[in-house]
Amino acid sequence: MNTTQAYSCPQISAARPEFPKKRLRQLLANIKIDTTECWLWLGALDERGYGRTSFRNKSIPAHRLVYIAFVNDIPADSHIHHECRVKMCVNPSHLRCVAASEHNLQHVKYTTHCAKGHELTPENTYLFPGGQKRRCRICANERACAQRAKLAATRSPRTECRNGHALTSENVYLHKGIRFCRACHAANTAKHYAKLRTRTERPADAPTHPSKWTHCKNGHEFTAENTLTVNGRRRCKVCHVKYYTEYWAKKRLAATGKPLEVRGDARTHCRRGHELTHENVYLDPAGRKICKTCRTQVRAELKQARTQTA
Repeated sequence: MNTTQAYSCPQISAARPEFPKKRLRQLLANIKIDTTECWLWLGALDERGYGRTSFRNKSIPAHRLVYIAFVNDIPADSHIHHECRVKMCVNPSHLRCVAASEHNLQHVKYTTHCAKGHELTPENTYLFPGGQKRRCRICANERACAQRAKLAATRSPRTECRNGHALTSENVYLHKGIRFCRACHAANTAKHYAKLRTRTERPADAPTHPSKWTHCKNGHEFTAENTLTVNGRRRCKVCHVKYYTEYWAKKRLAATGKPLEVRGDARTHCRRGHELTHENVYLDPAGRKICKTCRTQVRAELKQARTQTA
């Protein structure tokens, strides 16, 4: 359609009366109506393929300006959606003013490939919270790999640890993908066990590893009756009972202001005749002596009774 016919088309009279007539004629001079009733923009296009023009010394998309000229002003935070899916179309009957969130959802619905041509399948798509934005996983992985390669190129690999030991293949071990110096690890381990030996006042020729100790730090022998296993480590039963006696005494004193009265200290045997030695006694939170042999027997009797009833 030539320009003269465009001026006389019925859509011109449907324009808003407050819109400048001179600017309206300039718009129509850059519009061509094709057989699909789309008004194709013949002027400048942006990098995405949408028409571009100016209005009141500001750059504006052509379809937004035509919508303002023929329909209404566009509210803030609103987008103009092409119902015909033709980016160059500026026909007001093909344009719809929608909220930005709805417009993003429409783009997500119709977009099947990313900018690099990867198909946006469910396996290859990362959907942001809200569902208004998608990301191609292949492109994201490529960007991450390129960034890591760039960082690796600018960062020279270490050849020595902080203590000056050479990080050779024999002197390095990996833990969670991080390199560690074996010499430093051995020195730190030896220093740790030397500190433990000093703290417990052990002789210099005593075994360094706790699993080889024959006595606790207070001098009690690790016999079968005087040994507890807690979290895979040996504990002295005598020290264990003493520690928790003091622990509950402090807790009782902090809570009530009264010292913990250990009941039954004068007893030497329980009601079943078992001797209340350090190895055969534990203290409950109230400070009472409990016979371990009796407790073991009672639990065994209860277990046997349940088995018989079942």
